[in-house]
Amino acid sequence: RGDHYTVPSKTFIIDTRTDRVTDTLDLLPNSSMALAGDSLFVISSEYNYITGRNEISYAIWNTATKSIITRNFIKDGMENQIRIPYGIAVNRSSGEFFVTDAKDYVSPGTLHCFTLDGRWKWAVTTGDIPAHIVFTTHSLK
Repeated sequence: RGDHYTVPSKTFIIDTRTDRVTDTLDLLPNSSMALAGDSLFVISSEYNYITGRNEISYAIWNTATKSIITRNFIKDGMENQIRIPYGIAVNRSSGEFFVTDAKDYVSPGTLHCFTLDGRWKWAVTTGDIPAHIVFTTHSLK
């Protein structure tokens, strides 16, 4: 997780057969991630004690080619409305991804829905610090 000063957090790639670190992903500090096929969606909301503010980033990493697809997967400016991105999930069957906003960690948050090409669709108010998302094909009635 780094030290919030000069050592950034990193994402480590682990060989599940040997439980050994095989690579380090220096894409950006990783707060939350979601894998959809070969695309690893990563959000970063890391507090920087030097600047006194959160530094927020969004990126997609291609796990097959080990390359950056984009350094901002929200394409319509809506990222400026999200105060503290906290959770992410991708629903490939619906063609959407979701980002949660923890706001100030004490007020109700927001769940934002986006198209896979990064366009905002809708939002809904959640409870405090929304983090995890589950998809189901079963009716909840």
